[in-house]
Amino acid sequence: MGTAYQAVLLDCHMPAKGGIATATRIRELGRDAGRERLAEVPLIAFTADATEEGRAACLLAGMNDYIVKPFRQADVLRTLTRWLDRTPPRRAVERETIVDATSLFRARRAS
Repeated sequence: MGTAYQAVLLDCHMPAKGGIATATRIRELGRDAGRERLAEVPLIAFTADATEEGRAACLLAGMNDYIVKPFRQADVLRTLTRWLDRTPPRRAVERETIVDATSLFRARRAS
């Protein structure tokens, strides 16, 4: 079955395949039998494009929310909390990786 993610963070300008194309593909896959959870997982965009057109493109691609760079840690935590509070409880998975947002920010600063 694979891993059940509680949320997916996508940079709109990722190398190779951008966040918008990735979000579109995730939502397309969510229409397949056995992959319905992909239609429900919150997709959150990170982008430097603060225009209304940029926001609309993200939402049209199936993203649920939009965070403009540069952002503060509090912005990310607030957005994740908003969407994770809406996510129904998941079934148990064999192995779960838990990463807190503070650790992600520390790792980002270190690199």
